[in-house]
Formats: sequence, structure tokens, C-alpha cells
Amino acid sequence: MSEREQTPANRPHQARDIAMAAGRLAKGFGVTFKNIFRKDVTKEYPKDIPEMPPRAHAGRHLLNRHENGLEKC
Repeated sequence: MSEREQTPANRPHQARDIAMAAGRLAKGFGVTFKNIFRKDVTKEYPKDIPEMPPRAHAGRHLLNRHENGLEKC
């Protein structure tokens, strides 16, 4: 006998499994369709230089030292 033989006792489990699969498919399609109609946020990078925050790193890192010449952590 197979593990999932067609008996009246197994039919509710099969119906539950089918309902769960259909729900998961609907949820996945919902995510897909939501993202299809979302506005793109792509920018033309070389032409449009992004705005940097005022405290952004701009340039080489300078090694900070104490007055006695030792490196600061």
C-alpha cells in the first residue's frame, strides 16, 4: 500500500494541501504584480551624479596621530 492511498480519511488532508498551495501561489503572484507596476528608481549614473550627504567620505583617509606621534585608533 502506498503512503497516501485514496481513502476518505486522507481526502481532507489533500484538500487542505491544495488550498495551502493555492494560497501560496496567490501570495506569490500578488508580490509579482505589485512590483510590475511600481515606478522604476534607476538613475543615469555617469550623467547624474548622486547627491552626497554633508558628512560623506570625500577623498583619502587621513591618519590621525596624537601629539607624541602615535597613531589614533
